[in-house]
Amino acid sequence: MATSIVERAVGSDLFLFDPVRDEVHVLNVSARLIYELHRHGKGLEEIEGAIKETLRCNEDIDLKENILSCLESLKSKGLIP
Repeated sequence: MATSIVERAVGSDLFLFDPVRDEVHVLNVSARLIYELHRHGKGLEEIEGAIKETLRCNEDIDLKENILSCLESLKSKGLIP
């Protein structure tokens, strides 16, 4: 992650400002949880467990696929390495 990213929590959302690209990204509660856990070195299984513990998830949802998709999106935007 670029060290220039500025984080600001607003309610349950997390705003990320990239001054180099002049972009703002808003992470909802689930994306914020994924982002923060990934930044603290947590792996896919740990992130999945935390989401199940913290958020009410429909059993029909492919949680791992959604987590991987979120991580890929964060990476493509330069928000995580």
